[in-house]
Amino acid sequence: MTSVRPHLSLWATRAARAAATAVRSPEAGLLLMLAVLPLDVAGRIITEPVTVTWFHVALLFTLVSWAVAWRTGRFRVRHRVSPVTIGVALLIVSAVWSLPGSLAPDTTAVSAVRLLFLGLFYAAFVALTPGESTAKRLVTVLVVTAAASALLAMVQHVFPGLGFAPLRSSVQIGMRVFFRSRAFFGDPNYLGTFLSVAIIVALGMAVYARRLRAAVPWLVAAGICAVGLQLTFSRSGWVGAILGAVVILLTVAFRNRRATIIALVALVLLTAVLALSGTLSRFQSMTDVDNDIRYLQIGSTIEMIHDNWLFGTGLGAFDRAYPLYRQAGSVDTITKPHELPLALWAEMGLPALFAELTIVGGLAWTLWRRRRKRWNPYLAIGVAAFLAVLAQSLFQYYLYFEYLWFSLALAVAAARFKESPAEVVQ
Repeated sequence: MTSVRPHLSLWATRAARAAATAVRSPEAGLLLMLAVLPLDVAGRIITEPVTVTWFHVALLFTLVSWAVAWRTGRFRVRHRVSPVTIGVALLIVSAVWSLPGSLAPDTTAVSAVRLLFLGLFYAAFVALTPGESTAKRLVTVLVVTAAASALLAMVQHVFPGLGFAPLRSSVQIGMRVFFRSRAFFGDPNYLGTFLSVAIIVALGMAVYARRLRAAVPWLVAAGICAVGLQLTFSRSGWVGAILGAVVILLTVAFRNRRATIIALVALVLLTAVLALSGTLSRFQSMTDVDNDIRYLQIGSTIEMIHDNWLFGTGLGAFDRAYPLYRQAGSVDTITKPHELPLALWAEMGLPALFAELTIVGGLAWTLWRRRRKRWNPYLAIGVAAFLAVLAQSLFQYYLYFEYLWFSLALAVAAARFKESPAEVVQ
């Protein structure tokens, strides 16, 4: 026992030193958040009365370290506030706006706090990502954790009864039933969207790489994530991955022949995986306007907006109002919103619509201002990933999906990076 105590004391001392060093480095908080985000369900510390995960601890850690850096003069705001940031702030105000008339005031209050912290999450990445070196570390952590999640998804596929991460949902294709891998996420679609973002990030880093040998690790990681995405059987995930790949391709077209070829080959391979696996047949169900819950819910949401266009039902209170607007043929047990843009207006009223338009319009304005400048890889990745998740938000309620906010923040931050001869990835 006496020999163990000095050992534990040494580790405690090292941990304390590491924590002290990390507090002095806000960037460490950004990396820590991205590292623990994929834990999702497995990272929950408490679930009642509210859910607290290791991500929330990492976020608070980042905010504290950011405040310490600002207080000691090691950090200063160097840029004017982006119009995108104004839109994000307006979205938080919209949540508060919806509180007085909410059908579920307690839920709206908690949801508003969640949205506030996501706004701080976005602001931290915008403010604390000053250049390409930081951005590269961030996207590296994202891709590594995504590849690890994809590998876990493969293990789940081989051992569906895995004790610490069992499969819980399945899908039927033809006469066969397949289990859907989800890694540590509560929903396979969330894992699918995460992997779609990682594919876009890895592909972007590969096509902007200066040398082919530098691109290979990124392409391998993209391939691993593509296999993991396939095991989630997420239709919207593939929609996002292919859309993001197209955006990446457009950013390098006619500028770098090798990069363009890499992007084209990757896009063809993604499509081939879909075709050979039979996943393309699942996309037909997405066009079933008469029976798909998402399409039926859109009509109900429009009616809800008609009756609550100014103040909304209250953020998080969609399910309280939805039964009154449910259309014939919809599933009685599904009351949560399954798409984001209209649901935000329905929940938070007219200010939420203004906020959405400000965010998207602000990003478009930012890109238009620098239309004569070359895109750095992180700007391309941020825009492509944001558009990919935005497209998937037409099928899923991704307001609280952190990778949506990370992609947006990366795009805003990267638009401010100084141009340099070494703007390609080494």
